[in-house]
Formats: sequence, C-alpha cells, structure tokens
Amino acid sequence: GKHKQNKQKSYSIGFNLSSRGGVMNKNYTTRNFNVLSTKGDFKLFHDYLIDYNVLEKEKQYLMLHRVSKKKDGNKDKWIGVGGHFEEGESPEDCLLREVREETGLELVNYQFRGIVTFISDKWEDEYMCLYTADKYIGEIGVCDEGELVWVEKDKIKDLNIWEGDKIFLRLLAENELFFSLKLEYQGENLINAILNGKEYN
Repeated sequence: GKHKQNKQKSYSIGFNLSSRGGVMNKNYTTRNFNVLSTKGDFKLFHDYLIDYNVLEKEKQYLMLHRVSKKKDGNKDKWIGVGGHFEEGESPEDCLLREVREETGLELVNYQFRGIVTFISDKWEDEYMCLYTADKYIGEIGVCDEGELVWVEKDKIKDLNIWEGDKIFLRLLAENELFFSLKLEYQGENLINAILNGKEYN
C-alpha cells in the first residue's frame, strides 16, 4: 500500500465500513466498498482502494518480487499480488482481475480476511482488502510487475518486505479472524500499528 508520491491533503470525500463497523479517517464514504458517489467522483479516489491477495500452496505463499519497474514505491520489495480498484468493481471483482492479470491463475476458493489502513507522511493513504486463496486453476505465467516465487511461509520474514506486511502475514498464519489493522509509516519506517482499535505489540 505504498504506491504514490506527492502526498496531498486536499480531498474531502469520506469512507466508512458499514458491515464490519468503525468509521475510518479522512471522511471517505462507502458502504461495503460499493461507492456512494457519482462516477466522476470515483475517479478522484478509487486509487486509495486496493486489493492484496496471498495465494497458498501447502506451506508456501506466492510472493511477487517487485523488480521490473524503475519508478515503483515497492521497488525491490516482496509483496502479494493485487492492485487498485477499477471503476465499478467490488473487492471480489478487483481480486479476481488482479490475480488473473498478474499470475494467469483463476481463483476457485478465496476468503476475505481483513481491512488494512495505510497512513503515511510520504504516500497517499490507502485502504486495502486482504484476501487469502488456496484453490485456483491454470498455470503461473510471466508477470510484468516482477518475479513470482513460491516462498516457504517460515522464510517470508527474511525477505525484503514492509514491516507492516510482516504483521498481517503473521496474523494470517495464526488464523486470526477478520481483522482491521492500521499501519502508520514515516518514510519506509513503521512507527505505529493498531489491531482492531488497540495498539499492536
């Protein structure tokens, strides 16, 4: 969720999650991520909504090593597959499209695991739908975002990944129920983590 430079604070559209409870910051408005606005408004803030998927195979996760693009907020980082919502998409629409585009796989079984809020002094704030998937069809293809690699779950912590990602990957491994995680960054340094409204240690 650290994708954009030139942080701006001038927008004033709101955002809340009606089904899981809790109004998020920045006065954004949505209900179950179905945008309550005109199509023109959607183009202003759809980039703040992203999907992230962790594909599982036995004791491995499919990770994406972001090495292809020169200008990339995730340059040289290891992340899951995913990306920004397109106009008219639900979280599931975005999930299925992004996985198909980045891996060539079609998901058969997946689970909505949580909401992650990214706050940064360097990049735009983002709100991420987090999924896991353990059944899919097809063969992994070439990804223009970077290199796709199956990585042992217990080796993930040794990769060059965002500190906040380590937290939600740990929560997934521990089979945490649906959760809300807020991650606050200064530059690339994680300075605060809030899990379900309480400080995470």
